[in-house]
Amino acid sequence: MGGIIREGIIRLKHGVKKDLKDIDILFDDLSVIADIFGLMKGFSGISYNRFGNILWTPEEGVLIEIVPFSQKMNFPQKMTFEPTIQNIISTCDITSSAFGYSSKRKEIYSCGGIEAIDSKTLDLLKAESNPSIVMTRIILQHHKLNFSIGPNATRYIQEHYTDSCDEEIYRYLEYKDNLSMYNTVCKSLRKLSRNSTIGCLLPSQTYLSPEVSFGN
Repeated sequence: MGGIIREGIIRLKHGVKKDLKDIDILFDDLSVIADIFGLMKGFSGISYNRFGNILWTPEEGVLIEIVPFSQKMNFPQKMTFEPTIQNIISTCDITSSAFGYSSKRKEIYSCGGIEAIDSKTLDLLKAESNPSIVMTRIILQHHKLNFSIGPNATRYIQEHYTDSCDEEIYRYLEYKDNLSMYNTVCKSLRKLSRNSTIGCLLPSQTYLSPEVSFGN
């Protein structure tokens, strides 16, 4: 799911070559009995994220997240749909993340992701988690992919961002080990939130703001 599929499609469509080192693997633990934690026991480079998913770093710079269907069915809210790749990616928050690939069927699935790549514009699909996290993800992908930000995401930021969000943004980026993007994220959000009209934050813009730190 997600990054590795997106980057491969961007490479094919736009000729932009990036290292494919962000890998999310979704496995079906509902119809098939699989002790993935037992199978991974003894592997080096194993850790866990806040949802209890396995994070595997087989070599430096490569991160593989292993996500069971059952976990996806319980976050961000109880899901009642059939656990398929199509349904799972429909819960993604941003179009540029909404990709899936079936190793069994050899098929790629997308929920607005192909259109995002074609137009080089990412947009909001759903916002069912913490608004500060959603907004941060939007800005991070904007800068990572050099894509414009679409009207739904812009409107969401204008409705939800205030300076009080900055501490949550800091904590999230600290958790993601990406604090170097803190100033850029906050400055970009301020710019979007203070625009009086709905529009797009265009790519290839960088921002600087003073360092901000928070006490324990």
